[in-house]
Amino acid sequence: MKKQVVKLVNSMIKIRFLGSLKNRLGIDEIAIEIQHKATLLEIINEVSKRYPLVKEAILDSKERIKPGIIIFINGVDANVYGSNASEIPIEDDSTIDIVPVVHGG
Repeated sequence: MKKQVVKLVNSMIKIRFLGSLKNRLGIDEIAIEIQHKATLLEIINEVSKRYPLVKEAILDSKERIKPGIIIFINGVDANVYGSNASEIPIEDDSTIDIVPVVHGG
């Protein structure tokens, strides 16, 4: 019987900040490496270690996506999964686009 070797490779997640958000945060794109399946909240917390304003700009005090922020995960609106960031799954090698919605009345 042959042994099968499985090599575990860490996954890269790309986060892009668009519109006025990239000016406010001072970054437009960041890639982070994760070693396990993660939620949107875990990704945001990891990015916030280096860029503290990220979490404040994106999530409210209950860790829900703020009104006026749209997050796309691989091109799909994150609201499809709900508004609670701790429940939104992020797949390996995903791209997350964070877009502030600017509108007037």
